[in-house]
Amino acid sequence: MALAHFQSIEIICETVIRVAKNELSIFLNSTFISTSMIEYDVFQKQIDATMVNFKTNSLSSNYLLALELIRAIYSTNAFISAFGTNWFPVIREVRHNEKIYMRPQEYNRSSCNCATSTTCVQTMTLKRKSEPLWPVPGMLSGCLPLDSMLESTMECLYDQTCLDMIIKISYGVIQYGITPGGFSSAPKGWNSFPMQSLGMKFNQENVIKQCDQLVNTLGGYGYDLCSLDSGWSVGAEGDEYGRIIYDSSIFNIPQLADYLHSKNLKLGIYVVPGYFANDVNKFVFGTNYTLSQIGNGHNNGLARIDLNYSHPGAQLWCNSVVDQFAQWGVDMIKLDYVTPGSPDNGVNLLKDNSGIVVCYHNAIAQQKRPIRLGISWKLSRDEPYYTIWSANADTIRTDQDLNGAPGIQTQWSTVQRAIEQYREYMVQVSRRNITLLTLYPDMDNLFVGNNGSRSGLTNTQRQTVMSHWIGAGANLIIGSNMTELDDYGLALLTNKRALYIANNFTSKYPMFPTQGNNNPSRGRQGQMWIAGPTTNLDAAVILVANYGNSGNNNLFDPVPIQSWWSYNFTFSDFGLVAQTTYAVENVWDTDADFTARGNEIITGTLQDSEVKFWRVTKLET
Repeated sequence: MALAHFQSIEIICETVIRVAKNELSIFLNSTFISTSMIEYDVFQKQIDATMVNFKTNSLSSNYLLALELIRAIYSTNAFISAFGTNWFPVIREVRHNEKIYMRPQEYNRSSCNCATSTTCVQTMTLKRKSEPLWPVPGMLSGCLPLDSMLESTMECLYDQTCLDMIIKISYGVIQYGITPGGFSSAPKGWNSFPMQSLGMKFNQENVIKQCDQLVNTLGGYGYDLCSLDSGWSVGAEGDEYGRIIYDSSIFNIPQLADYLHSKNLKLGIYVVPGYFANDVNKFVFGTNYTLSQIGNGHNNGLARIDLNYSHPGAQLWCNSVVDQFAQWGVDMIKLDYVTPGSPDNGVNLLKDNSGIVVCYHNAIAQQKRPIRLGISWKLSRDEPYYTIWSANADTIRTDQDLNGAPGIQTQWSTVQRAIEQYREYMVQVSRRNITLLTLYPDMDNLFVGNNGSRSGLTNTQRQTVMSHWIGAGANLIIGSNMTELDDYGLALLTNKRALYIANNFTSKYPMFPTQGNNNPSRGRQGQMWIAGPTTNLDAAVILVANYGNSGNNNLFDPVPIQSWWSYNFTFSDFGLVAQTTYAVENVWDTDADFTARGNEIITGTLQDSEVKFWRVTKLET
């Protein structure tokens, strides 16, 4: 409610301006008439007296009369403030013809009640995320914003630091919190799926080749996950208890986990919902429940039966599966085909199998070491599902797979779609006033390590992909062939400035789009993003991007007509302080660093699929 009082200040100011203009118009249309000639000095004195009277009496008295009339109407008629500062509705039960009761607001720790007094006021406070309430200097809030503002000294409005703090708080910076699994950053590493889809023989030997290269070239930069996608497990049945088992003809998962752990790497595996249809007569480990008893009878088209989560045996089955994974040494589970959201893809998915996410989360929670849970793919961000994902998973896939045309890993139009899906995700979060996220985004694999003939992307596009994935605080799971990293790809993946941002800034502050957000389904060719700023307005990350017109132009409104795009902004447009000088680091070009004041105009032109990626920090004086 506190910010509503600033809206009342705006209304008061507009009223003052309107009254002043009206009175001035009347005054300027007045005529001075005298029946006799008068001396110039006398004339001047009369004019001066008339001006003083206009300023001190006519203007102020007419304004005050209007003001007092408004206050009298409010108080004597018990009008409800549009800001909800004096009364608020209470609905005991949502049903047809249900009564709505009005309850008075209370101030000063409930010592003053708006039902008995319209003059209740208290020190205005604003909430700064997880920090204590901040008392706004010289500002009061109360039953009627008009009365509260008239009693306030307004000193905050004459203090730039105070104004900057109000802007910062009202800006609603989105932050990442600790995930349900206890993680404070997204995973970094390599995933097998793209190489599988391009013909790599999927077995332990070839996976180890990729993972050896991962640790040898990138291990010192925080890339430590080696993740197996679909195909590592037996596809038609489980073990004697219906638990998922590895295909021993191509993998020995405990042995692989031990090997990776010896290299300071982690192991990820892939699963889908349900138990095998062929296992219906087996017993859940340690119980007398058969799998047929814990299922709902629905075959999801993946050779599996979905679980009946109201049956106690369903959770026990999930526990038994994850227990075995933990014994093998698994560090991450990718749970695919979760609905609502996952495209049916020719199978027979339930419209809602969200219970499997809760089931796996509960099973992981009882383990003695952390196991990350990622859920996939292109999941619904509507309620109540987004709340379910946020309470039970660590990462969420925001788009479909980024597979490219035959023979290449991806293509620019597909990457554009992934970026647009992330934009839409951030807009949805913002519109719900969610400022603390407990999920990291999974924008799918990172195709920046191999040259254009392999990746399907130009060097400029590869840099743009890396910038967006880092800016979003997203999974940095490489989909490239690790044995064919080129110099440019290696430079992107090991850039110290980029990794500093990923590890220390966007793991806390995801970037948010600042333009074109009234359209929930189509972005803009040119977009400016900001991660942060920090609470003290001393640091932010800014990404300026031109998506060009060489990809999927239907993603944008208006449709791009030229390949280039020009930008023009000040850092104060992003919530930074106008009078402060900032050091600006160009992430990809150390020779292009500069300094700029918050109110200094920054302009430039970007070519097709080009970005500027900056870390902005307050320059200490």
